[in-house]
Amino acid sequence: MDDMAYDCEGDENVVIANNIAINSSVAGIGCYFWTDKMQITGNLIMTLDQGDDRYKGYFIRLHSGGEMKPDQVGTGKAFISGNLFVSEISNKKHHTTLNRLIQIEDCRDVTISGNKFVNGWIRTAPWCRSGKITIMNNEFDNSIAGNGPAIRIDSKGTEAIIRNNSIRKTAAEDNPLFHDAAIHIVADSDQLVIIDGNIIDGWKHSISCKPKNPMGDVSRPIIKDNMVSGSIDFPGAKYVFQKHIGDNLDLDSLRPVEGIHVPEKEFKDEEYKM
Repeated sequence: MDDMAYDCEGDENVVIANNIAINSSVAGIGCYFWTDKMQITGNLIMTLDQGDDRYKGYFIRLHSGGEMKPDQVGTGKAFISGNLFVSEISNKKHHTTLNRLIQIEDCRDVTISGNKFVNGWIRTAPWCRSGKITIMNNEFDNSIAGNGPAIRIDSKGTEAIIRNNSIRKTAAEDNPLFHDAAIHIVADSDQLVIIDGNIIDGWKHSISCKPKNPMGDVSRPIIKDNMVSGSIDFPGAKYVFQKHIGDNLDLDSLRPVEGIHVPEKEFKDEEYKM
């Protein structure tokens, strides 16, 4: 497909279900400009390492129309559930291209639940606004070369709840950056952030949370009851966090995992990749 296999633009009360999309240029499924009351369920979206690279696009793109009022752009009341997302792109070692993804741009209320990702991830675009984002009960299995997240929330938003996901990686490289943590959050001061009950295996940095404005108001993440194989990191000065960390366990030792503060000099030069 030169564009998207399935697309809705300016619609509401839409169901996209039980379809197959293979190698779409932009995304297998798109919601462009404005949508509301959208259900995406039971689809198989694949990106195969075949043919021209121009057709190896995203899984889903929830696009935005621009600088209008928040209720007039983006995606609202969307439920993405029961889909299988598969990428077979063979990244070379130290390659800068991240796995295929669901990209969320301006949105109002999006839930992503009960999906399986094979070499895929979810992000909210840093140049956009997001309202309520709920990501729960998904399974991520990443086995291709390169470091990269499973979930990255770095837009200006109001609420991000990440619960009960199973996140595994079998091909991590040395010296990953903090924003390559399995779950990476760039938190607004007034944003509710809850990371709860996830299983994260194979990442050196399991969870990373830093403030969107390092000199701004305090960020207040809640990180509890996760089972991790790596660290829980807080890049930034201690005074920019008023956090709750509790009952997180190391998968190997079953010992408690505490948060680690990371001085700015150790992360300030990190560049975000697409």
